Amino acid sequence: MSDNLNNPADYLLHGGEIVDNISDRSGVMMIYQPKMFGEEWYLDNNDPTHDPRFRTGADLVKNKDGSLKIKQDSGKMQVLTSDLIVDDDVTQDHSWALKQGYMYSPKDWLNFEATAYCRVNNHSSGRLIIYGRSGRHIEGSELPMACLGCAYGARIFIKTASTDITKEPWHHQYFHTDEKIQRSLANEIVGKWIGIKMICYNITQNSENKSVRIELWIDPRNNNHWKLIDSNIDDGRWDKLGKDCNRPKEGQPIFWGGPEVVFKWVSISDLDIQKMSVREISMLSPYEQIS
Repeated sequence: MSDNLNNPADYLLHGGEIVDNISDRSGVMMIYQPKMFGEEWYLDNNDPTHDPRFRTGADLVKNKDGSLKIKQDSGKMQVLTSDLIVDDDVTQDHSWALKQGYMYSPKDWLNFEATAYCRVNNHSSGRLIIYGRSGRHIEGSELPMACLGCAYGARIFIKTASTDITKEPWHHQYFHTDEKIQRSLANEIVGKWIGIKMICYNITQNSENKSVRIELWIDPRNNNHWKLIDSNIDDGRWDKLGKDCNRPKEGQPIFWGGPEVVFKWVSISDLDIQKMSVREISMLSPYEQIS
């Protein structure tokens, strides 16, 4: 991608695979350019639990190869910005968030590229999920507290080797695209390292936010060759919910940033992780042409 590092569209339209781009500090290919002076976070494999920007209730045990092992059936890892978070100060008012552009801080994760390499060793109908533009997802919460749990996400279903893209206007209200069977995943998930990226960014026209694009990329063979395998655009017609959470309109896209990006696993009893990162990305042009 030496001719145009900002725009992977030309490569996608000629085979759907990116193999020549700039790498991040973990050696992982970056699909989109990092934003100058933007937020970024990388997993500290040596001492992750003492990182104030990293939250998890799971025990992380270091493997001989430097990766981290998790033996907890389900859980999540939350990544904060450098402003950290005071949970009580995150807004539940979506009109306010839309006006400000964030739920908690101007540094909230807005346009971002989240990456993780995972090896699923044992599972029972397991799922790998990355989501962002989010605050706390509080189990059992009702409105207005559930308004903190808005999010866009991308999911990989291990047993069926399928994927989808999700929207959560508020917690426990889910909308998702049809599951896509991914042939490139069929023999590459269990017992093997696979790279996963969830990318989210606003598409703008005439200085106005018009829609949000969510992308799911994979490196199926752990060789830094990335493929776009699923995506969706929210232009305000994805959900038909009303104006709860003080949403300005029915179907309001989540145009604002959130203080958390979350890596989640469900029904996976033995999981290895490495090379996790979240980077704020620079969007110099819209990518509606990516199919």
